[in-house]
Order: sequence, then C-alpha cells, then structure tokens
Amino acid sequence: MRLGYLLLAGLLVAPSARAALPTAPRTAVQLGPGVSLSLPAGFRIVTGPRARRILADIGNVPPKDRFALVSPPGADWFIEVAWVEEGYVRDADARTLDATALLAAVRADTARTNAATAARGFSPLRVEGWGEQPRYERSRHVLLWSVALRDDDGAVMNLGARILGRRGYVRLNLAAAPADYAVARRAVARLMDAVAFAPGAAYDDFHPQADAVAPYALGALVAGPAAGGG
Repeated sequence: MRLGYLLLAGLLVAPSARAALPTAPRTAVQLGPGVSLSLPAGFRIVTGPRARRILADIGNVPPKDRFALVSPPGADWFIEVAWVEEGYVRDADARTLDATALLAAVRADTARTNAATAARGFSPLRVEGWGEQPRYERSRHVLLWSVALRDDDGAVMNLGARILGRRGYVRLNLAAAPADYAVARRAVARLMDAVAFAPGAAYDDFHPQADAVAPYALGALVAGPAAGGG
C-alpha cells in the first residue's frame, strides 16, 4: 500500500497515514463561523501549520482551505475535516443524482490526477466502482458516498461526506484499507454527529435575498468543480 495519500476529487486516496498525531489538548474545535466540532473522547487532532506539514511530508499538496486531521484511538489513518465557505449549496438535484455519470466523472478526475502524480513516483490509481453510491439525507442535509480504488500496492476505500450549512459545508474525507473500512466509517459517523451549527448558521437558516449561493449543486461535491478543491 502507498504510504500517505493524495487529494483526488475531494477524497483522500491511499490507506495509511501513520503520522504521529498528538492527543488533542482540547475537545472543541471551531471549524468556521458558527460551525464547531466537539471531539469525541480519545480522538486526536492536528490543525494549522503542523497539519500542513504532515501532508507535505507524505508527499501531498495541502488543500487551500483551513482543515484539521483527526484520528480515533489506535488508528494509523486519519480523517480530514474542513469548513468550505463557498455559499449555500442547493440540494434540488438530490433525487436525480446519476451514480453512473458521477462514477465516470470520478474516473476522469482520477486519470487526470494519475497524469499529474506519476512524476512524483506514485503508481496509477484505478477506480473499481462505488463502495456506497452517493446518497443524500435530506433531514440532516448530509451527502455521503465511497469509492473503491486500487493501485499496484493493493486496494483502498475512500469515503466522502458533506454536511451542508447556510454559507457552505463541512467536508470529511477518509481513506482506509478495506479491512479497516467498517471501523473507519463508524469513526466518520461519530465526527458527523459531533458537528454543530450555531443558531443562524444551519442549512435551514438560509435567506434567499441575503445569502450567497454556491455556483454548483450536490453532484459537483462528488465529482466536478467543487470536488477537488473541497
């Protein structure tokens, strides 16, 4: 398996982080204006310059936005968590998400990433299919999916989750070996439950006459203009 990971279509690719994440000295993290994460007991977290150094040290270009690396007890992988403030993401396309078309777009993004990373010594990634097809929970305003990939070293599962808010969304990205995926997915679910929006910042607080609207809808969060950058 690859050591480290790459950012691909909004997903963390390759299963093992193995970076030494310290025990978190705090239990609450402000992800953005009116958006917080209450860290579950025992979870470790790195933010700021140190998180960027960890990504750089394992051969990655850190994302432009503010992010944290979170790891549950005993894990040798981590979950990237970030707040992306690009406006209110309309969910009108939730019932018409085309899994076949989205998977083709993920494959196209993967091919572009392979071309860009070959010079850095990474073997090409192959998209094998959906682990979980994109699914939107309207009651929670949560979009979730996973993709099965493989490179010359073996298989990796990638999961993406997006929690929509009034002015943007919380991004959670995970990469884990298939044997670790069930445990890792539960860790993502715990972090999703630990995200809270302050009064006035939640998705249902949107004011059409006053608030900015993102120039994309849900499908672009899986594969499209919004995926690679957030």
